[in-house]
Amino acid sequence: SDLNENWERTDNDRDNGTQEQTSGSGCFLTTACLKHKETQFNDDCDELMTLRWFRDNYVSKEDIKYYYEIAPIIVEKLNFFKENDIVYDWIYNNVVLFCFNAIKKGNYELAYKKYKNSVLALENLILKLKTNDEKVIIKSLKKLK
Repeated sequence: SDLNENWERTDNDRDNGTQEQTSGSGCFLTTACLKHKETQFNDDCDELMTLRWFRDNYVSKEDIKYYYEIAPIIVEKLNFFKENDIVYDWIYNNVVLFCFNAIKKGNYELAYKKYKNSVLALENLILKLKTNDEKVIIKSLKKLK
C-alpha cells in the first residue's frame, strides 16, 4: 500500500498563515516515548516544544486530524506490549530525535516526510499486521529505515 494514501500536506495552510495553532497536547508518540524514557516527565521539554511548533506551523490540518485519530490507538496498543520499551526507544531514536534535529536545522520537509512515513509504517505494522506476536513486530520495526 502507498504510505502517502492517507496524508496529504497542503502548503496553503502554512504558506498563507492560515494554520490554526492547536493546543499543547497531541504529540502522542513523542509524549509516550518520553514518559518511558524519563523518570520525571517534562511536558515542556525541547523535543515536545519543537515538535508542537512544527505541527502548528508546518503540518496541514488534514494531517493533524489523521495523526490525532491514529496515534492514540498505536500508543494504546503499544502500552500492552510486554517489551514496549524496545519499541518506544526505537521510535524515540529513529523518529523523534531524527525529526527534532531536522527541524532544528531547518530541514522541515525532511522532518515532515520522516514523521509522516514513520507514523504510517507504525500503523501498518502495529495495527494492520495480522499478528499479536510482539517479537515479530519488533523484528519488523528494526528493519524500517
